[in-house]
Amino acid sequence: MPIIRPTVLNCTRSLGFTHICGKNHKTGYFQVYRKTIGKRVAAKLKEIRQKLRERLHEKTKDIGEWLGSVVRGYFGVTRYRATSTD
Repeated sequence: MPIIRPTVLNCTRSLGFTHICGKNHKTGYFQVYRKTIGKRVAAKLKEIRQKLRERLHEKTKDIGEWLGSVVRGYFGVTRYRATSTD
C-alpha cells in the first residue's frame, strides 16, 4: 500500500519546536522530525555560558556534574518519539 504524504509545509514552527517533514533513512517512510527552535537554543546556551563563568573557580568535577545534569534535563524535556507511518 503506497504511503500518501500529507500536504503540510516542509518546515513549521509551533509549541517551541521546528517540525520538519522528511524520510526515515533506513525505511524510506515519511516521518515528522522535531527540533528545538534556534532562538530558544541560543538563549539557553547564553544562560549556560554565564553560569559557567560564575562557576569558574569551583572544582572541575562539580562543574562537570552540574553541566551533565543540565544536559540530561534538556534532553529529558525535549525527548520525543518521532512520528512515522510504519
